[in-house]
Amino acid sequence: MARVVILPGVGISTDTKDTHILPGGGTFTETFTAPQNMEPTGKSSDLLFGSPILNLKQLSLKRQIVNNLVSNLARIDGLIDEVPGALHSPYTYHHTVQSGNISRQFKYLDEINDFPYICLYAQTDRRQHIGAGVKYCSFLTTIRGYLKSGETVIEDLDDLIEDIEYVLESMICTLNLEEIRVLSVETDEGLFIPYGLCDLTVEIIFEQYDNV
Repeated sequence: MARVVILPGVGISTDTKDTHILPGGGTFTETFTAPQNMEPTGKSSDLLFGSPILNLKQLSLKRQIVNNLVSNLARIDGLIDEVPGALHSPYTYHHTVQSGNISRQFKYLDEINDFPYICLYAQTDRRQHIGAGVKYCSFLTTIRGYLKSGETVIEDLDDLIEDIEYVLESMICTLNLEEIRVLSVETDEGLFIPYGLCDLTVEIIFEQYDNV
């Protein structure tokens, strides 16, 4: 399975547990976990978790990156994708995700009627000055994918993860980003068959320019 950059998992703490009704009946309890230093803004419209060190220029650039991530995830269309410079290009997507099935808002399984479905939310920001006026910014984002495919759901989740990772890999070649790191990949391991879910925790690093 393709990987961008795999690092040891970051520390997480349980945020909430919710019991949901599955489409067609039945229930399951879902745990939402988040980095320990996540600080939600309370504004679901922008889905950005604020930091007091952010200025408007940095926040605007972060929004642009998140918007580009959403647009790029819509490239998962079951066809061959070729991006010059991408390590695994040309790549054939395993799944087809309709553009309306990609959301910047976090969704629970019982809120979804059409599959595959991908949602994401950006999290805590960090900023680092390395001298000579060079500043790097980074933020975490969690990408969650949902599937419904019966007994093959575990294998199909692996394919969806691979599709998402290729999108991240190709973004390095098309956007002015320093690095995209996949910190962790988790699935429900077949617990909710015929449904399945996967979570990718991703760090996106970019250089902050004063004139941006």
